[in-house]
Amino acid sequence: LANALSLLRSLDAVIQGETRAGDNGAFTITGLASGSYELVARAPSSTAQRAARPLMATVTAPSGDDGIALVLPAPARITGRILDASDRPVTEATISLGELGGVTMVRSRDGRFELADLDPALGRYSVRIAAAGAAELVVPVAITAGATSDVGDVHLTPGRMLTGRVFDAGTGAALRAWCFGLGFRALR
Repeated sequence: LANALSLLRSLDAVIQGETRAGDNGAFTITGLASGSYELVARAPSSTAQRAARPLMATVTAPSGDDGIALVLPAPARITGRILDASDRPVTEATISLGELGGVTMVRSRDGRFELADLDPALGRYSVRIAAAGAAELVVPVAITAGATSDVGDVHLTPGRMLTGRVFDAGTGAALRAWCFGLGFRALR
């Protein structure tokens, strides 16, 4: 694969070299001591925000091996359309893959989205969809190498809110400018 990045790590995980594959996919890393090394090839990717890591392949080989083949998996895709509770397209949303943490901003007049070049190794992703004023939705999606998994129409519902106040336990005085995060756990 042209312009793929190959990293070479010794088995103690120290990076020993880095190179880019040429137009014919060939690479060479020189000056290695005797021993075994882990080679990691990463597909070239755009610098745009990605919801997932780039496609990768890994192989362990002894120094001096001249027949190494790093085979990147066929990428998977996830597509769908985001609608609000009234069946209107959501024109701006963020999508993340729960297992990987990256975020992709989606802007589309018809609410359609596509997550391309996904590594199929996990076999399943949790697609998290969020939009202003809507409750976040998580859609589990099974994926296969070289295939598109279409989640169809995904309906977001209006979000709810929590309000309250923060008080000092000792004085009972209201406290200003306190920031806190919110975790969610469904209680039964």
